[in-house]
Amino acid sequence: AAQLRELVEEARARKVNFMVAIAPCLDVVYSDASDFAALQRRLDQLLDLGVRHFALLFDDVPPTMMRADERAFPSFAAAQCHFANAALDHLKSRAQDVAMLFCPTEYCAAFAGRDVPASAYLRTLGAELDPEIGVFWTGPDIVSEAIDANGLRELAAVIGRKPVIWENFHANDYDIRRVHAGPLGGRSAEILDLVDGFITNPNN
Repeated sequence: AAQLRELVEEARARKVNFMVAIAPCLDVVYSDASDFAALQRRLDQLLDLGVRHFALLFDDVPPTMMRADERAFPSFAAAQCHFANAALDHLKSRAQDVAMLFCPTEYCAAFAGRDVPASAYLRTLGAELDPEIGVFWTGPDIVSEAIDANGLRELAAVIGRKPVIWENFHANDYDIRRVHAGPLGGRSAEILDLVDGFITNPNN
């Protein structure tokens, strides 16, 4: 903890936002108060260490719920929105300068059946996820050859906010024999006004 506090302070001194990502979704019961209490304890620990930027990651998990959640929520997306909104409310009750990002289970158009406007999951995010929470998006695919303006406009209309691009162009966790070191392609400067942030996922 002391080393983490030092890292957070050194980042702040260099005007770098140090973000901690938490992936609670493999065994979480969204309606279980004790599960949320466990998340609160982790958030409180990190807040006390000076962390103010957070991400909740719900990527790469099966879109299924525990039976208790099936009784408590109308959908998988609604359960995630409830959990994320409650987490943000808790953070804001402790500090004023907090920010949260959210990686959806449908984080690219391929996972939304190539029909973003028809995705009930993404429409629920747009309707129920707190508008202060940023939403990650990797583009048409997990690793997208191109990310275009039309696709981003379509997505923003559904989720009710500009997405934060989680750029997988240089990622190689799916093929660690390769090192992607070339320039980023397939992205036009016209998309810059259509996104709320740009985070690159580097080589392992």
